[in-house]
Amino acid sequence: MDDSLLIFLGAFGLMLVLWIVVLFKRLIKCPPDKIMVIYGKIETGELYKLVHGGRAFVWPIIQEYDFLDLTPYHVDINSAMYITEDNKRVRMATTIKAAISTDPKYTMNAVERLLGCSRADITHLVEDISIGRSREVLSKMQSEEILQNLNKVITKISTETQIEFNKIGLVVLSLNISDLRLIQ
Repeated sequence: MDDSLLIFLGAFGLMLVLWIVVLFKRLIKCPPDKIMVIYGKIETGELYKLVHGGRAFVWPIIQEYDFLDLTPYHVDINSAMYITEDNKRVRMATTIKAAISTDPKYTMNAVERLLGCSRADITHLVEDISIGRSREVLSKMQSEEILQNLNKVITKISTETQIEFNKIGLVVLSLNISDLRLIQ
């Protein structure tokens, strides 16, 4: 055999092996506690494709991927001060657990608003929204009503917080009030 043919076949074989290795490296596994977001040129014409668990092929050069973490965010809000409808001050400590929503309607919001954000950024966002919604709810309630009906307060704050969370693709997993007192 001619040396140039051997060099050509060797180079072709090496290129084929490298191409196969690249293809297998682009078969990405998505763990069950994450949502994989594939973006770039998607076959369906969508902006991105979501994979929750399982695996997907991500085309080299024309597609890229990132993950949304489904692990819950735990936020303690210690002793925040709120003003009630009857103009009294209330000190409340809450704990909220939130996570990226797996409901496709809201997951799209998370992709658009939270993809690439750090856990600390999202935790801070959860805290800000929770305090804001709590402030709004408590400002529309009398102090006596707040102190006597804790379940109603929790339900109202959870509902209002969830409305805001839907806009960014989060879901309230739990909300607890650990301390609630009237400040004289």
